[in-house]
Amino acid sequence: MLELGAGTGLLSLVCAKALGAEKVLATDGDEDAVRRLGEGKMRNGIGEELGCEVFWWGEEVVEGEWDLVVAADVVSGVGIPCNMRLGNLPAVQTYEPTSIPALVRTLQDMLKARPTLDVLLSATVRNEDTFKVFTDACGMSFPLCSAS
Repeated sequence: MLELGAGTGLLSLVCAKALGAEKVLATDGDEDAVRRLGEGKMRNGIGEELGCEVFWWGEEVVEGEWDLVVAADVVSGVGIPCNMRLGNLPAVQTYEPTSIPALVRTLQDMLKARPTLDVLLSATVRNEDTFKVFTDACGMSFPLCSAS
């Protein structure tokens, strides 16, 4: 399992420890978040089954034979540090329309490389305009399902 925009890494930690996933990679664009993920991994007695890496959406695809890509609350419309760069600097806002093309491009690249890949994104829609930018960017590239 590959987690994009892991933040605290709760989803990855649960999958690695409680659900017994053999290989989990938690990624985030914030180096401090990735460092804290590594600390949380150690505090929870999790070994090599959980990796933690910096990954910027829109850049090279994360290597690995992933069957599942997950991302929780990455398209919400609130201002939190993001997983993309503007020039050589990390962007200061995420979940804003400017980060969405990089996220969608990353998902498209992953699905192109592995068409059978399952991608699960979950989010609370806090900003309808931002969510519309996301759904429009997805276009016909891949189907979107909504759960209420």
